[in-house]
Amino acid sequence: MDTNVSVGEVLNRAVEIYKTRLGILFGTAAVVLIPAGLIEGLLTHAGGMLSSLSSIVSLVASALFTGAVVRIVQAEDSGTEPGGIGQIFSSISDRIWPLVWVGFVASIAQGFGLVLLIVPGLFLIVIWSVLQPVIVVEGLSFDALARSRALVKGNGWNVFGLMVVVLLITLGVIALGAAFGGIIGGWVGVGVMTAIFGVLLIPVGALIRTVLYFKLIEHGGGSAAAAAAGV
Repeated sequence: MDTNVSVGEVLNRAVEIYKTRLGILFGTAAVVLIPAGLIEGLLTHAGGMLSSLSSIVSLVASALFTGAVVRIVQAEDSGTEPGGIGQIFSSISDRIWPLVWVGFVASIAQGFGLVLLIVPGLFLIVIWSVLQPVIVVEGLSFDALARSRALVKGNGWNVFGLMVVVLLITLGVIALGAAFGGIIGGWVGVGVMTAIFGVLLIPVGALIRTVLYFKLIEHGGGSAAAAAAGV
């Protein structure tokens, strides 16, 4: 069995799910990220100790949304319906805390790695690229760090290439939005179009990481259900 996961197959699958589940992806994003953004804005405006809480709100909102995207992709991968937004969030209620604290630990480690020597940070980003799907699908917490590394093993350069492609796509879409905004007119047009194109990008990162997870499982000779049961 071919254990190598190609960038193309991950991106193609992600595009398919993006188009098929666009409504539910944006629905979950709106339910989580809009209120979180408003709360963050209020806390930041308040200043002092309250402003420091905005990062916690952002972390929790990101965990909620990422967990929801994992469930949506998991349903698509198994050929079932993900259910309504309420059902999706209910299904990840016991995974939110692990997503928050393990994700926080990983982010701190990656940040230090990038600041200090860059290469260690990139290495950690690659080996923990499927951390969130592992936490949600396989029910792990801190052990998800090692599990993600085990899944990525043998595909490190392919995963790194995927991360680079995603970064280039993100920068390209943002630049395109700014260019269209400039054509429409002035800084207002740039701001509006950049915001619109930014919204289109919101599900992309979580979607690609989750598709990558299922492709790594698939190329490893098993299924996500079997992996979860084995764990």
